[in-house]
Amino acid sequence: MPRALILRHHDEDRPGLVGDALESRGFEITVALLDAQSPTPTLENVDLLVILGSKHAVYDADVEAAWFGRELALIADADQRGVAIFGICFGAQAIKHFGIMIEDIVYVQLGKMLRFFSGLLITKGIIYR
Repeated sequence: MPRALILRHHDEDRPGLVGDALESRGFEITVALLDAQSPTPTLENVDLLVILGSKHAVYDADVEAAWFGRELALIADADQRGVAIFGICFGAQAIKHFGIMIEDIVYVQLGKMLRFFSGLLITKGIIYR
């Protein structure tokens, strides 16, 4: 069973439709809070890293010092391990801030092939690298 780690940045955040879509495709979901007080989650046995939105900005030095620097290190670890990465809003900005090019994104109709920046392919509900 493939495993997805979903990072949230606030207590009230939930994976929502993204989590539902992943679970319906057979993913085991782990949701982790990443903020100034929480520990950094591990990518051990993770196939997909999903980074949700945040009320913070990726260019805020105080946020980077408090916790975002650890998130950037996690993105680097995912990139090094070949773990697929999917970012939503702040998450996409975090990936770009890390330095992964996002220019390869192609948007097409649901159910057809969708190529993301990290080599992640979604076709007919199957996600693979």
